Amino acid sequence: MKKQNKSSSVKPGSKRKSILTRTMIALVSLIGSIALSATLIGTFSAFAAGIRETPTQANPWGLAFDNGGHVWVAEPGCDAEPNCTTAFQSYIGEYNRSDESLVKNYFEPSGYSSPVFLAVKNNNIWFTQSTTNAIGELIPGSTPQWKQWKVPTASANPYGLIFDKNGNLWFTEYTGNKIGFFNPSTKTFAETTVPTANSHPY
Repeated sequence: MKKQNKSSSVKPGSKRKSILTRTMIALVSLIGSIALSATLIGTFSAFAAGIRETPTQANPWGLAFDNGGHVWVAEPGCDAEPNCTTAFQSYIGEYNRSDESLVKNYFEPSGYSSPVFLAVKNNNIWFTQSTTNAIGELIPGSTPQWKQWKVPTASANPYGLIFDKNGNLWFTEYTGNKIGFFNPSTKTFAETTVPTANSHPY
C-alpha cells in the first residue's frame, strides 16, 4: 500500500494564486509609494513657492524680537559669507509673531546695504552691514529714520552684535579679527584684537 504524500495536498493552483496575490500587493505598495512621494514633493514645492517673499530672494539672516510681539529680520538679499559680492540696498522686515504676517518691509536708503544681524534697543533696530563695513540704526515708524557709522578698521566685516546692560553695543569683526565696541551716546568706537590670528569672530 502506497503512503500518501502530504505535500501533494497543496494544490498547484493555490501556490500560483498565493504568488500572484503577493505580487499584486507589492505592486500596489510600489505604486502607492510613488504617488505619495510625488504628492509630498508637489506639496513642498507649493509651500516653498508660497513663502518666498520676493522673486529676488531676500535671503533672511539674523533676527531679533522687540517688546511689542514683533520679530525683525535682516534680509541682505545675498548669502553674506562674509559679505555680498556687490553692495546694494536691501530690506529689514517686520513680522507679527501672533499670526506670522508681514507688517512692513523697511527698504534701506541710498548708501546702506545688506543688513546681516540685528539687535533691538528701545524699539530701535540696530544692524551690521558687512558689505559696507558699517553699523546701522533704524528708527521705525510711518517716516522711518536711518543712521549709520563706519567701523574704524577698513574691511572689518562687522557681523554679530549685542547690547550690554549699560546700553553699549558690542559686535564681531569677521575679517578684522577684532571685537568692536560702540557707545551710542558718544558715537565712539573701541576695538580689541582677538589673540588668535585669523580666527574670524562670528
